[in-house]
Amino acid sequence: MKQYFSCDKAIKEIGDNKVVKMLSNDFKTHLFKRSLKNYQKPVIHIVQKTIGKPAYLNMSYDEFKEKYHDKEFYIYEETY
Repeated sequence: MKQYFSCDKAIKEIGDNKVVKMLSNDFKTHLFKRSLKNYQKPVIHIVQKTIGKPAYLNMSYDEFKEKYHDKEFYIYEETY
């Protein structure tokens, strides 16, 4: 069962090297994970559409909190 949480806990989970998925209804998958190379903008936002290659965007923790403060998240686990 998925446990949903707020932006603040999402930031903590990203900092702990977990992949976090945002709930959305725009037919895209929004994944967030920590960048190990970019210390200025340590959050990688991966936007996967149903067709095409995913887009990779970098943002800081402050930008993440400002943009997604009212969204819900959960730990993403790939299932095959």
